[in-house]
Amino acid sequence: MSRIIVALDRFDSIDEVLKLVDMVNAYVAGYKIGLPLILRQGVAATKKLVERVGDKILVVDMKLADIGYIMIETVRPLLETGYRYFIAHGFIGYRGALEELSLFLRENDAKLIVVAAMSHQGSQEIMDKHMYDILDIGIEADAWGYVLPATRPELIKKARTYLDEKGYEAKILSPGIGAQGAEPGSALRSGADYEIIGRMITASPNPLEAVTMINKRHEEVLMEK
Repeated sequence: MSRIIVALDRFDSIDEVLKLVDMVNAYVAGYKIGLPLILRQGVAATKKLVERVGDKILVVDMKLADIGYIMIETVRPLLETGYRYFIAHGFIGYRGALEELSLFLRENDAKLIVVAAMSHQGSQEIMDKHMYDILDIGIEADAWGYVLPATRPELIKKARTYLDEKGYEAKILSPGIGAQGAEPGSALRSGADYEIIGRMITASPNPLEAVTMINKRHEEVLMEK
């Protein structure tokens, strides 16, 4: 089973996305789609992606960080298009925010992924210091998973230990592989379930070769564990 979630942020058109998907779909766990592509192409165009990927994990990152009502109205058209995994920031808190969004997603058979820390240096200024608080907010919101950075594997280790001690089962998805400096497999070694990988694959002259190389490295790391 692959542990790769391909970040599709760099593409300008859905046709470019589908070309990549047709090449690597059998060898990855899923994909992450975000604001850049949705703004360029529109929600309706991205339905082609839902139809093409089959039962793969298809994560939407709309930079959700608002009151519950606004976040619900933001995800509603994407739910109607067929998306079922949504990332939202945890620093906004539970009451009046993730509380309402998580209830709405559960009612629509969709899953919440909470950002507990980010892969850039600025995350250390505020978010990293409150990671445990955000993990607790995610537990209260019945989060399916968390985003934690591959660039700071110590946070992944601490989060995995904390969640295990709480008896809470959640997936950890880690960005920051490749262009931001983390090596493939490093997040898995620290306790992540999936690595979100963008430009190392999407900017490669041979994306399938890149995916094959990363999957091989992941297998080696998981065997070590």
